[in-house]
Amino acid sequence: MATPSDTVYVTELVVPGTVNTMPEATLDAFDNHGSLRRADNGDAVTGRAPEAREVLDAVAASGVDLTEIFTWNVTALSVHPLVG
Repeated sequence: MATPSDTVYVTELVVPGTVNTMPEATLDAFDNHGSLRRADNGDAVTGRAPEAREVLDAVAASGVDLTEIFTWNVTALSVHPLVG
C-alpha cells in the first residue's frame, strides 16, 4: 500500500464553508506543494453522499455496529469510573 501524501487530508476533505483542523506541518506542506482536488461541482466531497452510504452499508453488513460507533454513550462511562 502506498504511503499517503502529507497533504491528503486537505486535498480530499476541504469543502467551502467548513473548518479543518490540522497540524502545522500539514498546513506548511500544503502551502509548499499542495493542490485542491476539484470535481465538477468544485470540491472532492459534495455530491458523494450515495458513495459514502454504500461504504457505510457495506461496513454495517460486515457486522460492525455503526450505531455503537457513532453514538456517545454517557451511561457506559458511568459504569467504569475513572477515579476509584
